[in-house]
Amino acid sequence: MKFETFDAALDEFYSKIESQRSEQQQRSKEDSAMQKLNKIRLDQENRVFTLKKEVDHSIKMAELIEYNLEDVDAAILAVRVALAKGMSWDDLVRMVKEEKRAGNPIAGLIDKLHLERNCITLLLSNNLDEMDEDEKTCPVDKVEVDLALSAHANARSWYELKKKQEFKQEKTLTAHEKAFKAAEKKTRLQLAQEKTVAAISHMRKVHWFEKFNWFISSENYLIISGRDAQQNEMIVKRYMSKSDL
Repeated sequence: MKFETFDAALDEFYSKIESQRSEQQQRSKEDSAMQKLNKIRLDQENRVFTLKKEVDHSIKMAELIEYNLEDVDAAILAVRVALAKGMSWDDLVRMVKEEKRAGNPIAGLIDKLHLERNCITLLLSNNLDEMDEDEKTCPVDKVEVDLALSAHANARSWYELKKKQEFKQEKTLTAHEKAFKAAEKKTRLQLAQEKTVAAISHMRKVHWFEKFNWFISSENYLIISGRDAQQNEMIVKRYMSKSDL
């Protein structure tokens, strides 16, 4: 690029550098803002996914109890009877282990006793669906049941928990979506304002004397001259005052 003066070349050179630096800063701010928004969105999706897993888990627990109603009631009754007879917790644990070794199918369902919470964990499977010929056993899941409730009541309890989780999931999704939209609007507004400020900051003001030949002297005086006779006439008539030399 060719310029009439060295000053014009310098002005173009440094203004381009400032413009590039400003654009890089703006892009960096935009990237950072987008990363924050993406993190908010990802956190929202992870939270909803976790709640959905909780809902699916509750449904599965309820269905497994329903698939094994008689066995669940039998296991609950066996533990209740033992406790009603005054058997200590330690003795009950030992009895369950002995019955398992003896091949008692009901004792075999009991995985763990949580007597401090009046609950037990049972090993239940979906034995109602048809199995493949290669499968010898159904997959087993651990299901916690309340000793104070029947098998039907335990299933209903899991379904009630599932409804609460679904309500929580819907409420969380609505709240997160609202929060994300607010954050997105705020971010885009800030970026727009910063972009406007950046655009304004590197637009240099052109002074009236720049249409003439000019420089600032070492004594800090403005020295100007016309580029032709017409400009010299303009300087004298329009710009000079009595104190000017």
